Amino acid sequence: MTTEFEDGGQWRVGEKMLVSSRGLFVLERGGSTFDPPVCLLKLPHKPGAQWETVTKFGDSEIRFKHKALRPELVRVAAGRFEALPVVEHMQFVDSDAKLWPNTHWYAPGVGRVKQTNEGGLRYLMESFTPPER
Repeated sequence: MTTEFEDGGQWRVGEKMLVSSRGLFVLERGGSTFDPPVCLLKLPHKPGAQWETVTKFGDSEIRFKHKALRPELVRVAAGRFEALPVVEHMQFVDSDAKLWPNTHWYAPGVGRVKQTNEGGLRYLMESFTPPER
């Protein structure tokens, strides 16, 4: 699965993902690869479940910690979705600096429909086009 975003009238690849029965994994972001891929959503979704990934991304080593929350209804411009929320904490391994925790909401069959953090970042899905079969 590939996500795209509009940048100055041009569509650009944002992320390349792997979707499997084990979960949703980010393989690449902004042209750089995660080695190993980062599990963003562990399946089956179990509220309270926690997992961690240490990955190489460019010249950095990053630790991702995730925690699954209870499913909830999310309304965005793209529609209304029963979504699976996950809180993500990210930290560079060679630094004590912590980044803002992010909360992501994933809708089955759709992907990430919403993302927020304490620093004010907001991602709200505006539209969704199902893949052709």
